[in-house]
Amino acid sequence: MNNFNTPLIEQTKEYVTGLITYNFPEDICYHNIDHTLDVVEGVKIIAANCNVDFKDLEILIIAAWFHDSGYFLGYENHELASANFASDFLNAKSVDLETIKKVQNCIISTRIPQNPVTLLEKIICDADMFHLGSEIFFQ
Repeated sequence: MNNFNTPLIEQTKEYVTGLITYNFPEDICYHNIDHTLDVVEGVKIIAANCNVDFKDLEILIIAAWFHDSGYFLGYENHELASANFASDFLNAKSVDLETIKKVQNCIISTRIPQNPVTLLEKIICDADMFHLGSEIFFQ
């Protein structure tokens, strides 16, 4: 499942990578493409251990890609900006409203203090903090 991919995930990856690469100031040293990639991998690992189905995995991966995309607009409420970026992108791709809402809810649930409700929200929140239990934490 770690190699799970769909055309929508590929399009999301390309879009968000460009957004982060060309819009984020150099002084943002943590919430960057490396952190985003770590969260994407984290949701894959956690979702695999939670037996998440393919549709929900796609939602999680898309949410992980977008979860900090609004950071360059400012730290405060960056989750809402990120959710809006995701919504605009997914609407342009004619994604159904239920899926868009789930992606947005996952992104917004990463706001600290976290208060995830659904399994998907819990997974992305854990993936966002995955680094805390890793060997590279102090780096």
